[in-house]
Amino acid sequence: QRCIKVANEGPQDFKSHMQRAYSNFSDEFFEASSCQPELRRIVFGMSFFHASMLTRRKFGPQGWIGVYQFHPQDLVVCVDVLFQHLEHDSKIAWEDLRFMFGEIFYGGHITDDWDRRVCAAFLNKLLRDELLLDMALAPSFLVPSGVGNNDFYQTVIRDTLPPESPELVGLPLSADVSYNQRQSEELFLAIYEMQPKVAGSELSVPREEALIGTASDMLEHLPVQFDMENLHSRTHNPTPYIWVWMQECRRMNCLLNTLQSDLENVLRAMKGELGVSEAIDRLVLSLHAQRIPDSWTLVAYPCTKSLSIWFSDLQERFRQLRNWTTDLTLPVSIWLPGLFNPQAFLAAVLQTHTRAYEWPLDAVTAHTQVTKRMAEEYHAAPTEGAYIHGLYLQGAMLNPLTNFLVHTSLQTIGQPICVVHIKAVLNDQRKDLSGVYECPAYATSTRGASQYITSFFMKTDVDPRTWVLSGVALLLEEPL
Repeated sequence: QRCIKVANEGPQDFKSHMQRAYSNFSDEFFEASSCQPELRRIVFGMSFFHASMLTRRKFGPQGWIGVYQFHPQDLVVCVDVLFQHLEHDSKIAWEDLRFMFGEIFYGGHITDDWDRRVCAAFLNKLLRDELLLDMALAPSFLVPSGVGNNDFYQTVIRDTLPPESPELVGLPLSADVSYNQRQSEELFLAIYEMQPKVAGSELSVPREEALIGTASDMLEHLPVQFDMENLHSRTHNPTPYIWVWMQECRRMNCLLNTLQSDLENVLRAMKGELGVSEAIDRLVLSLHAQRIPDSWTLVAYPCTKSLSIWFSDLQERFRQLRNWTTDLTLPVSIWLPGLFNPQAFLAAVLQTHTRAYEWPLDAVTAHTQVTKRMAEEYHAAPTEGAYIHGLYLQGAMLNPLTNFLVHTSLQTIGQPICVVHIKAVLNDQRKDLSGVYECPAYATSTRGASQYITSFFMKTDVDPRTWVLSGVALLLEEPL
């Protein structure tokens, strides 16, 4: 059977979103209010907010971690509540409006706590007394005076809204670079997947030779598994750190064993010594496309890179573990992205500290401080806590002189940061958080609850909500 699918999709740019949002309300609706100037100003601001919610979706996890279907009816319900509030209360209860709009009407769609923080930051910045004056929603884009009809407001949107830019929704310009790269990757992937599918047993001679070369090269450079019995015999009084490293070695052995078995099966299948099963066929196609096979992903670590980069990363992870096995002592600085379970190591830092001072584990929290030196500049581990490195900052940059967050440049998608010193402090000794931004750390740029590692506190001399809207986060792999 054949059919033709016709889809009518409206423009997805910010200006179109805002024009459609404001068109939900007629002149008669505004004229029925006894507070028409205030209502028009706030509805104009809420239309800007609604357009921002929709536009941020195209920037992927940096815009919204989850996928949310915000609907025009969300805006209509908010404005209906606003209308009744203005009619029955002499003073605008901004805090109540922010709660209802951000936690119930729009927040009802949002499932991720960090996304909820973004929504709250938008409304805290928008719904305040300045909205009834000449608030600038964007550079050179002021809220109109509150007089005029709908045609006037549509003209203001059409003629004075700044050009399309991530900055309209609070994101840095580099988010546009990431968006274009992602669109290009999706296009080329779609083109590749449109090619005729060829089973692993039907590969042409040049492609088969290339596959055999890839598998043979990986097998040749595959590290030797750790001798776990020998490691256990050398650990007499295991510390929390040693338990973490032992778990890491076991998981590395599991991954290496899977790779060795699969690669040997591929070579045997290519030589005709083994039948090509469905599992081997999927493995062959993944290797040919330079994608990480699903069977490896199940026992590996989160990664969004190509197969060759992933394999180089695997070898670097193995070297870090091998260096630890020489003397079983804490390295000077830990390459945090090189661990299968970074959360376990961070927990070990707290456990070691609490044991030394005989503190209850639930009475401490992690304190992080970004230093001004790289890992190779350190020659000894700290007396308290641990040094970690290998993190990338997305959405902002660090001032090298002050370590304060600053706006990123167009070319900088991810900035490698200096060594971070992490240690345990008592909850009641924690410093004031008024001048810091709580920065989430994720395993990859896809973010999400399953990728979340922990939170780091970064110094800032501007409103932390600026970085919330910018989607600033730390990543354990370099973002593309």
